[in-house]
Amino acid sequence: MRAVVVTASWDPRVRYVLTQDEVARRVARRGDQVWRGPRISVAEVPTPAPGPGEVLLRVRACGICGSDRALCTADREGYVRYAGRVRFPVIPGHEFAGEVLEVGVGVSDLRPGQAVVVDNMQTCGSCRECLRGASNQCTAAEEVGFTVPGGLAEFVVVPARCSFPAGDIVARWGEQDGYRLAALVEPAAVAYQGLFVEAGGIQESCQVVVYGAGPVGLCTVALAKAAGAGSVWVFTRTPRGKPLAAQLGADGVFAWEELARDGMRPAEVIRELTGGRGADLQVEAAGAFPQTLPEMLESLAPRGTILLLGRCAAPVSLELEILISTAGRVVGSLGHTGPQTFPPLVEMVASGRLDLRPILQRVVSLEGAAAALTAPTWPPGKTMVQVA
Repeated sequence: MRAVVVTASWDPRVRYVLTQDEVARRVARRGDQVWRGPRISVAEVPTPAPGPGEVLLRVRACGICGSDRALCTADREGYVRYAGRVRFPVIPGHEFAGEVLEVGVGVSDLRPGQAVVVDNMQTCGSCRECLRGASNQCTAAEEVGFTVPGGLAEFVVVPARCSFPAGDIVARWGEQDGYRLAALVEPAAVAYQGLFVEAGGIQESCQVVVYGAGPVGLCTVALAKAAGAGSVWVFTRTPRGKPLAAQLGADGVFAWEELARDGMRPAEVIRELTGGRGADLQVEAAGAFPQTLPEMLESLAPRGTILLLGRCAAPVSLELEILISTAGRVVGSLGHTGPQTFPPLVEMVASGRLDLRPILQRVVSLEGAAAALTAPTWPPGKTMVQVA
């Protein structure tokens, strides 16, 4: 089968202390501290076969994420820019939907021909975290597209328990758009997990600020509006992301570069928009903590919440007194917890209550994926790889 393959060299930074597990499994907890010299190609690799409890999928559509690009590109010292767990070589791609081709022994709830969307977090299902519903904190998790083969390939094998029926989306929107929208359920699940599982949901008339207008930020905007948020304001790095955020329902969109030229800061804008009170929920989906967190803290409403969805390896120095005086909180959120996030999102997309179509901006072939993953600039919206 054809697949995108990324390789890199194991070359830990001098000051990075490896654990025994990292050495034994060749899985770095921090890819940006261990793996160097990423190389990407489209190659012929063996087609996998499903084992017990697994399914073989024909991948129909796979989104390209900022994490995928960080996996495939290097910093000034040659290390991959991805700060999460990773093992090389790897087939990237963790936002995908496909058609079941074959089921392994013991799989009874899925059948060949069925459309599914995949939770890329392959959890054990038996550790303490999994048993209490926090499968995104599984101590033995593998991550599709990072530590095990992902969806930028013609075929992929995944656990049946990580595959959720998406036939209603395909039936509603047709095969072409349906599979592409189904692939967007994964980034939407990242936003859903943060908003409704970790941060406690959207209260009526809640004032929300979202930093970042990438796919996760845009999904956050759409979900917050669908949940009845009073106002949703978005801050982007540059003006390029403004039109898409507006299409997804943002009540106001600001580019921080433009604000800086006018001598303004995001915190000042939010205080002005809220009459000095601040915003109830501030979401970091930009992965730019040194720039965004000081603004969020300065414009947080009493008992407000800062939700961290972006990933950022840079250290941040903050004055946290504001959290004490406002009884505020900072909540982190990692990935998603499949059964809690994927089924409700499939229903929302299939019903039309959550319309993610504006996010789909470009479609490339599998052969074009390598160029998209390493392009020097990253246009707004989602780049989708049409695999089949």
